[in-house]
Amino acid sequence: IYTIEEDVPLLEVYTKFAEKLEGKEALSHKEDIDKLRAFLEEVLPNYDEDRVYASDIKKLFQWYNILYKAGIITPPEKKEKSKTKKETATKKTTKKKEK
Repeated sequence: IYTIEEDVPLLEVYTKFAEKLEGKEALSHKEDIDKLRAFLEEVLPNYDEDRVYASDIKKLFQWYNILYKAGIITPPEKKEKSKTKKETATKKTTKKKEK
């Protein structure tokens, strides 16, 4: 996404969306564009309003919700729990190999 300083990768934008939404679904891309812009400004206050068009913003929300429904975007605390489970499983496997 274009910002005033530098471009921000979509992964970073969607991570900020997920944190702001606490892992919930975003507004529909069919919502009023002013509501969508207001949310984007909260998440990415320095986005370049001249280079990020209304159609871009709608696609941003639409794609986020598609990824969310597909389970690709998960709440931040779920990611931490799954990392902890993986680390625990790795430690157990490593201990077994050492014996």
